[in-house]
Amino acid sequence: MKNRLCTVIIPYYNTDADIFERCMASLGEVPPEVLVLIVDDGSDDVHRQIPLLYQKENIRVIRQENRGVSAARNAGLDRAEGAYVLFLDSDDRAGEGFPLIFCQRAEEWRTQVLFSDITLMPGNRREENGLPAGQVLSGKALAAADRAPFFSFDLCYSVRVCFSLPFLQKHRLRFREDMTISEDMVFNIEALCRADRAAAVRESFYEYWLDTAGSATRAPYKKGYAESLATQYESCRALVSGAPEKERQLAAFYMDFLFYELIRSEKAGGRLTYRRYRALCRQPMFRESIRLLGVAHPCENPKAKLLYLLRYFHLYFLPYVMTRR
Repeated sequence: MKNRLCTVIIPYYNTDADIFERCMASLGEVPPEVLVLIVDDGSDDVHRQIPLLYQKENIRVIRQENRGVSAARNAGLDRAEGAYVLFLDSDDRAGEGFPLIFCQRAEEWRTQVLFSDITLMPGNRREENGLPAGQVLSGKALAAADRAPFFSFDLCYSVRVCFSLPFLQKHRLRFREDMTISEDMVFNIEALCRADRAAAVRESFYEYWLDTAGSATRAPYKKGYAESLATQYESCRALVSGAPEKERQLAAFYMDFLFYELIRSEKAGGRLTYRRYRALCRQPMFRESIRLLGVAHPCENPKAKLLYLLRYFHLYFLPYVMTRR
C-alpha cells in the first residue's frame, strides 16, 4: 500500500487465547494505513491457530520455526511497510493513541527515534521516562540528558519507542538473535548511537502487563544471562563513551544491581560453583566497572562494602561463601 503509515510487529509464541484477545482488542479497528504483522515463532498446534482468527487484509500472520523473540521481530522488520515501525508484545496491550498518535508525534518532529512513557499494569501506574521531553537531539545527546538512564530502565523497552523504518533499514539495525534477555535495550542503544534526530514525549501509548507467567525477564533463572549482559555492556559503553559521569553510572549499575541479579539467576539455575563465581567476577563488564568506581565507591551497608572491597582486591572465596548462604 503506497500510503502506509506504519507497521506494528507482534511476536507471538503460545500466548493464551484470552490474553492475545486482550492484546488484539486494544488495537481496535485497524485502519488501512496501519499494517499489523503477527509473527508466530513456532507455536504448538493448538496455539498456532489463534492468530489466524484475526487475519485480514492489513493484519497478516507470518510463521517461522521457533528461534526466539529477536528472530520474530527481525522477521517482522523484513516485511514492514510505511514510514514507522512499532512493537507490541502479545501479552501486553496497546494504550490510547497507539499507533496513530504516536506516529503523528514522530512526524511532527521528524524523529528517527521517539520514546514515550509507559503504563504498568495491572494498577495503571504511569512510568515516565527520564529523557527530556519535547527536545529533538542526537540520540547520544538525548541519552546523556537523562539523569539516570540505566537505573531508571528508560532505555530497556523497544515497545515504548516509535522508530523510523527507513532509518532502521539504512543502518541495518536488527535485534541480536544470540541474546536471551536485554535484546531490547541493545537495539534501542544501537539506534540512539546512530540517530541524528531523537526525542521523547510525556505521553503513554503502551500498557506493559506485569502479571504474565513465563516472562523471561522475571524468571528466577535466566538462561544465557551472563552472555547477554556482556553484549549489553559493550553497547552501553559505546553510548556513554566520553561522558565520565554516565560512565560511572553505568559502572554502578553493573556492580550494584546487575552483578547481584546475575548471581541470583546462577543460584536459581544451580550453576553457582566457586569456579563459576570467580569467572563471572573476572568478566570485563565487572572488572572494568569496579576499576572505574575505585576503592572509595559507596555501598548501601557495611556487608555490601566488605564484599565489594574483597572483589576489588581479587579475593573471591569469602564473597562466594557469603553469597551461598
